Amino acid sequence: MSPRSRVVAERPWVITALVLAAAVHLVAVLMMPRLAQKDAFLRLAAVGPINTFHPLPRALPGTELTPFNDPATAMGVCRYDLAAGPLHVRAKLIGDGFVSLSFHARHDKIFYALTDKAAQHQDFDIYVVTADQLAAMQAKDVPDEPPKALRVLAQERRGFVFARALSPLPSAYEAAAEQIAAIHCDIEPLSTQ
Repeated sequence: MSPRSRVVAERPWVITALVLAAAVHLVAVLMMPRLAQKDAFLRLAAVGPINTFHPLPRALPGTELTPFNDPATAMGVCRYDLAAGPLHVRAKLIGDGFVSLSFHARHDKIFYALTDKAAQHQDFDIYVVTADQLAAMQAKDVPDEPPKALRVLAQERRGFVFARALSPLPSAYEAAAEQIAAIHCDIEPLSTQ
């Protein structure tokens, strides 16, 4: 058998091995967040109890709870479990600085995000709900009257809300930290709405 015919005969095996290796690698990379021992939800458990908003300490190199934090940004987090009812997130915006909220599923998939530009009358008023809780809330709605609070459908029963307030100057960090401290989140049973 000539070297050229040997290469042609082995080509399907080589291609099959490469495709199989690529598939295994892709599956391993995609499964990593679900199999990780300490994902973001578990790392954030160190800041305090669930269903309560917690301002985070200023991010300094080597001390971040989550990666890639900007030291010019004040941050806070609210881990939640919707088993007892919807999560109510409220905030009165102070000043005109940039503020953002991102809503993450248990395994860090962002399913909703908004900034201070979406606030009505300088307020955030948001419910994070499951499909069943949303249906129960909609059943109580007054016809032809829009709901007063934004309702965000959660991807999973557990997750977290991450809040960020930008400090454009080092001297403005305290104002950004005050904005983060003004955010509240708690579980509200459906009977109280």
